[in-house]
Amino acid sequence: MKKAICFAIAVCLTLGASYVTVRAVYGANSAPLMIDGVESDSRTITNASGAVGLPLRAVAEAAGFTVTYNPDGIRPEFAPEPAQIRPGKFSGPSVTLLKGAYSTNVAIGGEFAVVDGRTYAPAEYFERELGLTVRTNEEGGAEVLTGNRTLDAERRTIFVNVGDEFYIRSRDAVDPNLRQVFIPSDGIRPLGEAVLTRMAAGNLRQFTAVADRPGVFPLTIAVTDSDGQQLETRTYTAVVSPKPLKISARVGTPFPVALEENASTGYVWTFEVPDGLQLESDTIEREEASNIVGAPHTHIWNFVATQSGGYTLTFRYARPWEQVPVRWQTIEVTVI
Repeated sequence: MKKAICFAIAVCLTLGASYVTVRAVYGANSAPLMIDGVESDSRTITNASGAVGLPLRAVAEAAGFTVTYNPDGIRPEFAPEPAQIRPGKFSGPSVTLLKGAYSTNVAIGGEFAVVDGRTYAPAEYFERELGLTVRTNEEGGAEVLTGNRTLDAERRTIFVNVGDEFYIRSRDAVDPNLRQVFIPSDGIRPLGEAVLTRMAAGNLRQFTAVADRPGVFPLTIAVTDSDGQQLETRTYTAVVSPKPLKISARVGTPFPVALEENASTGYVWTFEVPDGLQLESDTIEREEASNIVGAPHTHIWNFVATQSGGYTLTFRYARPWEQVPVRWQTIEVTVI
C-alpha cells in the first residue's frame, strides 16, 4: 500500500513539476478564468515564478478545437480531407488539437503540466499556436477571447485593436511552382509567415500581421506562379479599433460610456450587457450650437455593476442590415 502511495506521489510531482501543486482540486494558487466574457468552471494556476497556466481542454474546446488525450505515447497524424487518424509513435503522453485543416500535437511536460488530472499550458501558447487573445492579471486570473485573431477559409472577417497581432491561415497549392503571397493594406504591417502543418494536399501556411491604426482594411492572399503572375486571390477583412478604454467603478454606482455616433447615416452602436452589469440609462447629447442636419452627436450609456469583478463591454458600430461593423470599441471595466 505504501509503495502504491509513493508511486502516485512521484507521478504527480513529475507531471506537475512546472507548476505549484494546488490545494485539493483548486486552492490558494488558482484564480478565475473568463472565456468570452463568461466565467469558466475551470480555473487557472500559477507557477513558482508567477507564470499563469490555463486549462488546455477548457480553452481549446471553447475555441472550437477537438481535443484528444493520448496516454499511451500515440500521436494522431491527420490526413488532409477528410481528417483521418493513423497511429504514429510519440514520446510520452500527448494532447492533439484539431480544427478544420489545422492540427497540432503537444507533449505533456516542459511548459505543459498536469495538475489534479487537468493539463495546463502557459498563456503564451494559446496566443502563439491557437491565435487567441489572452489577458492575465496580477491575481493570476485570465480572460480569453476565442477565435478573434485568426482568419481562415471559414472566417473571413477579424476584429482586432490597434497594436494586436493577428493571423491568416491558408493552404498552399500542391504544385510546388505555385506560392502564396500576403498583400496587406496600408495600416496593416506584415510580420512574417510560417508553415504550421505539412500535408499531402498542400501545407497549411500562417501569415502574421499587426494593425497599426484604426479602420476597415481589405487583406488579400494571392496564389502566384513562378513568374509572379496572380492566378487566384482570396480576400479577407480586418476591422481595427482603438485600444480598449479602461474604466474603474464601484458596485451600485453608475458609470458612463460615451461614444460619438451619427444615426442619420444609418450607423448605430450595438452591444451586449454581460452578467453583473445593468444598463441604467441611454441618452443622446447634441451640441447646442449645431443646426447642421446629419451632424454627429454623443451617445451616452450609464451602467451600474451589481457585483465586483472585471467586465468587458464590446461596442460595434454598423448599419443594422450590415454584418461587418466599420468601428469596434472595447471597454474594460474594473469594479470594486
